[in-house]
Amino acid sequence: MVNGINTRITEYESPPATPAAVVQTQDDPGLPRLAQPLKDDNIYSASAAPKSRAATMAQTVGSIAKLHGQSPSEPPALKMIDQARSMLPVDKNKALSNSGIITIANRYVMQFLQSPIGQPFRQEYRRRMAVVVLGTPYGDVGLIVDAIDSLTRLAVCSLKEDPYGNVQRDIPTTIRTFTATIAKLEGFKQRLGTHWTDIEKKQESPEVDTILAVLKGGLQELLAAFGDYSEDLRLSQRDMREARDAATPVVPKVVEMEEK
Repeated sequence: MVNGINTRITEYESPPATPAAVVQTQDDPGLPRLAQPLKDDNIYSASAAPKSRAATMAQTVGSIAKLHGQSPSEPPALKMIDQARSMLPVDKNKALSNSGIITIANRYVMQFLQSPIGQPFRQEYRRRMAVVVLGTPYGDVGLIVDAIDSLTRLAVCSLKEDPYGNVQRDIPTTIRTFTATIAKLEGFKQRLGTHWTDIEKKQESPEVDTILAVLKGGLQELLAAFGDYSEDLRLSQRDMREARDAATPVVPKVVEMEEK
C-alpha cells in the first residue's frame, strides 16, 4: 500500500505515452499496382476538362475584385464587420476585440466558479492531492495509516518475538521504502501547484500531512530499534543518513509579530 503511493505519483508526473508514428520505408513495395497511372493527355485531366458556367463566373468575379483591390477569397462579411467596427467608439471597439471577449468570458467563468453551483467544477489543491496519493475510487486515509502503523509495530516487535529473524530480512526494504515515500510526498506537495479553477489557492492537504506524520514516526521507531544493527542489515551509511533526514519532523514556522 505504501508502494502504491510512489507508483501513483510517478504515473501522474510522467508524460503520456505517444503512439509511434508509422513510417513507410522506400524498400516497402506496398500494395501491388493494378493499373498504370493516368497520362497527362488523359481526357479526365484538369487541363482538358471543360470549364463549367460556375467556374467561368467565379473567374470573372475574381478579376473584377482584383481591379478594385480586394482578394476574391476574402468573405464580404468580414469587410462589412471591419467597416462597422471602424465606426464604433474606441472603448466599444476594444471590447469587441479578441482580448476583450476573452476578458468578459473569464469574468463570467470566475463568477460561476465562485457560486455554489460551480463548486463541483473546482479542481482544488486538496482534492487533486487526495486523488493521486490516496487513489480512486475508494481512497481512504485510515487504511494507509493503519497499514503503516501495523508494519512498524510488526517490525519493532520482531526483535523479541522473532528469534529466527524472518521479519528482519525485510527491514532494509521497509526503511528504504519509508524514506523514498516521504521524499516523494514532500516533493510532490511542492510541485503540484494550484489549478486555475482553484479560486482559494490554498496549498493545504490534511490527508497527506497525516500520512507524512505517520511515515516519519514509523521511520523514527525503525531507526531507533535497528540503528545499531545497520551493518548486519546491510544498510549503508547513505541509507541511514537519508533515513534520518526523512524522519526529521517538520518544524512549523513561527511568525513573530512586531510590536507597535
